[in-house]
Amino acid sequence: MGSVMNWDDVRVFCAVARLGTLSAAARELKLSQPTVGRRIQSLEEALSARLFDKRPDGFVLAPAGEELLPLAEQMTLSADVIQRRRDSFSEELTGTLRVSTPEQMAMFLTEHLMGLKAALPEVEWEVAVSHVQVNLTRREADLLIRECLPENSSLISRKLGRVAYAIYGAHHYVESAPQSRTDARFAACSWVGYDEAHAHFGSQKWLDKRRDRNPETRANNGLVMVEAIRQGCGLGVLPCYAADFESGLQRVSPVIPELTVDQWLLVHRDLLRTPRVRAAIDVIAELFKCEEARLLGKGSPVIRPSLDQ
Repeated sequence: MGSVMNWDDVRVFCAVARLGTLSAAARELKLSQPTVGRRIQSLEEALSARLFDKRPDGFVLAPAGEELLPLAEQMTLSADVIQRRRDSFSEELTGTLRVSTPEQMAMFLTEHLMGLKAALPEVEWEVAVSHVQVNLTRREADLLIRECLPENSSLISRKLGRVAYAIYGAHHYVESAPQSRTDARFAACSWVGYDEAHAHFGSQKWLDKRRDRNPETRANNGLVMVEAIRQGCGLGVLPCYAADFESGLQRVSPVIPELTVDQWLLVHRDLLRTPRVRAAIDVIAELFKCEEARLLGKGSPVIRPSLDQ
C-alpha cells in the first residue's frame, strides 16, 4: 500500500510530463532539480507505480503515467482556479497586487506609486518588470500592461490609452551633430537601439527599415537605452512619456504617427471577482486618463536636476 499522496507532487508531475526533463521543470516551478526528482519519487511511492521511463534525452511517460496525466492536469487546473478565486471570497480591499509591465512603463507607474497607494491604502503594490507574457492563470501576476493583445480568451482586456514615440538625443550630441534634426540622421548619426532578441519591438522595426546597419549601441532594456542616449552614444527612439521628462535629453523629431500604440491592461477573468483587483484596474485607468497629454507627447516636461551636475 502506498503512502499518503502530496498534492504538490501532482503539479511537479505535470511539469515534468510536459517539459520532458527535471531541469526544465525545476526552472518553471522555481525549485531545485533534486527537489523535483524527490517529488516525482514521492508520488511514485504514494501510488506504488512507475510514472516515467528515463531516456538519454529526458523523461517519457510510463503506462501508469499516461493514465494519470489527464487526471493530474484536471486537478492542477482546478487548484489554479481555487488559487485565483481565493481572495474573491472577501470583500476587503486588502492584500498584494502584482502588476507586470516593461521597464519604462514600470518607471512611469513607480513615479505615481504614492498616488496609487493613497487610493488603495490597504493594498501592497508590486511592480514587476518583464517583457515576456507572464502566466496570469498561475498567478505569476495579477495585472499586465502591454502594447499588444495576446491570443488568450481567458484574459479580459481594458484599453488604458495610447503612447507616442519620437526620436531623442543628448543635448551635447545634438549640438555636435546638426544632421540629427533632419532625415540625414539615419545615415549620418550613431544610434542606440535594442539587441537582436528584441528586434521585433515596434520601435526597433521602424528604425531598421530606415537604416542599413544595426544600431551602434544595443541593449535589452529600455532604461539602459535611455541612459546610453543621455550619455551621448547616439540617437534613439523612445516613448515620449519617459524621454520628455528625462534631464539631458531633447526631442529631435515630431511624434512618429505609426509608432503611436495602444496600451492594454490585461487580467484573468477569475481575478475580476477579487475586490482589490477590480479597484486597482479603475485606479490605473484613471491615472492613464489624467496623464493622457504626457503619454501622447503633448505634456510640458518637468526638468529634473541632472545627476552629472
